[in-house]
Amino acid sequence: MAACGLDFGTSNTTLGHLGPEGPTLLPLEGSHRTIPSAIFSSSAGIR
Repeated sequence: MAACGLDFGTSNTTLGHLGPEGPTLLPLEGSHRTIPSAIFSSSAGIR
């Protein structure tokens, strides 16, 4: 059985995977295992 967990942190986000070989962090963007956490909302076009 495999499982994964997403950590959407205040500063960084990472994705962990628990597979047959044990826990690992998966690359999210290229080879980067963490990416900056950000939520962006544009008000352009909203009236």
